[in-house]
Amino acid sequence: MTAAIEYCHAGSRELAELSKDIGLILYHLSRYNESIEHIEKAIEISQRNKYQDALAKAYNNLAMNLNCLGKYDQALKDAFKALKLKQDIPNFSETSIANTYTVIGDIYRRMNKLYDSIDYHTKALKIYNKQNNISGKAGQICNIGSIYYHLKEFNKAMDNFKEALKLSEKSGNKEFTANIIYNLGSVYRDIGDLNRALEMYNKSILMNRDMGDINAVADALIEISIIYSTQNNDDKALKTNMEAEKIANKINDRKLRKNLHERFYEIYKSMGQFEKSLYHYKIYLKIKQEMSINIESS
Repeated sequence: MTAAIEYCHAGSRELAELSKDIGLILYHLSRYNESIEHIEKAIEISQRNKYQDALAKAYNNLAMNLNCLGKYDQALKDAFKALKLKQDIPNFSETSIANTYTVIGDIYRRMNKLYDSIDYHTKALKIYNKQNNISGKAGQICNIGSIYYHLKEFNKAMDNFKEALKLSEKSGNKEFTANIIYNLGSVYRDIGDLNRALEMYNKSILMNRDMGDINAVADALIEISIIYSTQNNDDKALKTNMEAEKIANKINDRKLRKNLHERFYEIYKSMGQFEKSLYHYKIYLKIKQEMSINIESS
C-alpha cells in the first residue's frame, strides 16, 4: 500500500473515514509512521468539518500508534482528547469509550505507572460487565492480571488469569485462551511450581500448534528451556532450545532470535562450553543493539 490512494472522488466525511481506516490497517501492519500520516489527514478533515465522532476515533488511533513508537506523553494527551470527545457526544458507543480506556491503560503500563493502568482497565471492565461482553471482560481481566504479574503480586495475577481463562474458554477464543494459559505458566514458574508451569506451557504449545501460531510455540519452548535450566537439566534445556531454533529459522522475528541466542549463551555457559557460549552471546548482543537503534530512530 502506498500514499498514492485515490481520494479525489470521496466526500469530506468519506475521506475522513477512509483516511482513518487506512491508518488503522497500517497500524495493524506495524507501519506506525505511515499510519500516523493518514490519521493526521483524518484529524485535519474532521476538525475542519466538525466531525466530532470521527475526530474522537482518529485521536484514539493516533494515540495507539504513538504508544507503539514509545512517545508516551503525546500518546496520553491524544488518548485523553479522544476520551473527552467521546464522553461529550450524547449516546456515544460505550464500547468505543471502553476501547479508549484500554488504550490509556496500556500507555500507563508502558510508562510503568502500573496502578494508573489498573484503574483504566478497571473502568473498561465496568463497561463490559454492564454489557455482559464476555470477550471484553476476559481481555480486561487478563490485562489486569498481567499488571499484577509485573508488580510481582502473583496471587492477584493468578486469580485474574484464572477468571479470564474461564471467560475466554466460554467465548471460544482459542488464540486468547492459549495466551492466558501461557501467562499462567509464567506465574507458576515465578512462584516455584515448576511442574505446573511446564504443564501450562506444554498445553499452550499444543493449542498454538493446532492454530499454526509457531511464534507462540517458540516462545513457550524458550520458557520451558529456562525451567529445565533452573532444574539443572542442561541437556533438556539445550534440546528444547534447539527445537525453538528450528522455528526461528522459518520466521523473521528479531525478538525471538534475541531470546533464543541469549538462552544458548546461558546454557552453554552452564555446560562449560565457553566458546559456544561466547559465540551466541555476540549474536544476542548484536541483535539487542540493532533493536535498540531502531527504537531510538522511530
